[in-house]
Amino acid sequence: MQTKQLLFRACLILLISPPLIAQQEDLRKDQSFFFQQQILYQQWLDYNGLGKTLQVKTVEVEPQQVALYLALPYENADSVQAAWAQLKKDYQALHTGLSLEQALFFKMQHLMELRESLANIQLYDTYDTRKEPCFYRGIYVKDGLFRVDSSGCKSKSLDIYVSPADLKSAKKPSSAAFQKQYTQQYVFDKIHQYARKRYERNVCTGRNPKVSAPHIDGNIMRFEVTDLCKEVLKDAKNNDFCAFLNQYVKPCNWIQREKLTFTFIYQAKDNAFQLKCELEGKVGSGYYDQVGRGGYLDMEIDLDGYLTDYATKLQYELKDILR
Repeated sequence: MQTKQLLFRACLILLISPPLIAQQEDLRKDQSFFFQQQILYQQWLDYNGLGKTLQVKTVEVEPQQVALYLALPYENADSVQAAWAQLKKDYQALHTGLSLEQALFFKMQHLMELRESLANIQLYDTYDTRKEPCFYRGIYVKDGLFRVDSSGCKSKSLDIYVSPADLKSAKKPSSAAFQKQYTQQYVFDKIHQYARKRYERNVCTGRNPKVSAPHIDGNIMRFEVTDLCKEVLKDAKNNDFCAFLNQYVKPCNWIQREKLTFTFIYQAKDNAFQLKCELEGKVGSGYYDQVGRGGYLDMEIDLDGYLTDYATKLQYELKDILR
C-alpha cells in the first residue's frame, strides 16, 4: 500500500509540474528594478544607523528568487561574528517587536515588492570565492515560517603527545633517533597519507570523497575532505522517496554530504612532539551533485554530539598510526 502511494505521488508530481512552472513569473525581467532598489535599501540602512556595520554587497536575481547579499566591513570571521552580535544587541535595545533579521527581511520584501517566498538575505564573512566562508546567515520565509540559518567556524580540539615511550616497537629508540625520525615533515606526511587511505573510499553510491592537497605554512598544515557520506553521521539515511527510487527505478543517494577541515599544529618538545588539531565539520544537502557556496552548515550548531564523539575516537586513531 505504501509503495502504491509513493508511486502515485511520483506520477502526480510529473503530471502537475509543467503547468505550474509555466504559470510562474520570471523575475529576471525586472532585474533592473531590483538593482535600483538595492540603492534605496542601503539608504534605509544608513538612515537607521545600521549602515556603518552593514553594507549592500549585491543583488542576485534568479527566475523564482531574489537574493540580497549583505557584508560587514571586516576581514576575519571572528570580527564579523562579534560585529553581528553587537549589531543585534544594539538594535534590540532600541526596538521592540521585530528582531534585526526580521526588520532586514521585511524591508527588502517591501522595497523590492516581492512575496515572502521569493526573497532571501544572505551574509558571509568573505565573498572571495577562493575561500570557504566561516560566518553565514541566511534569512528567508519557508512554509509560512520565518527562518534564520546560521553557521560559524567552531571546532573540536585534539591534542596528541608522542614520545619514545609511546612507540610500539619493543626496543625504544634513543632521543636523538626519535627526533631524527619524527620530524614535522614526517609527521605531516604520515597524517595526510592516512587521511587519503581512510577517506578516499566509496562508502555510498554516487559519492567520491577527496582529500585536498595539504597547505603547509610554518608549523601548520591544513587540508579538507569533501563529499563524505555517513562518516560523522553514522546513522544518516535516505528519505522514503529515495528509498523507493532505489528499489523500483534507479540508484538514489540523498544522504547528507559531509565535509571535514583539519588544521594540525606541530610542536617539538624535549625528546617528544605534540600535535594539536582543530577539526571542523560541515553538513550539506545530498540531493544536489554539487553543494554550492553557503550550502554547508556547521555541524556544531545542531549535531554537536556527533562531532564530539567522532573527534574523541579520531584522536586515538591518529596517535595509533604515529606510533
